[in-house]
Amino acid sequence: MGADVINMSFGGSASTIAVTDALEKAYTDCVLVASAGNDGMPNENRPNTLPNYPAALKYVLGVMSVDENGVESAFT
Repeated sequence: MGADVINMSFGGSASTIAVTDALEKAYTDCVLVASAGNDGMPNENRPNTLPNYPAALKYVLGVMSVDENGVESAFT
């Protein structure tokens, strides 16, 4: 359908100003998708740990893996 999408398969517990600035600029023209991490917890449910960036940014869609039944994969 002509959408511009950036799929990011990287992440970590911190973000740099350079990455944040670049993603803010990219967000004005495309959809941003990033790995939500590998501990099975959404960023909103991480009371004692740091969120996973860039998926934790409000303008990035964080995605996780599910199996054929729609259940979260053990590694996601």
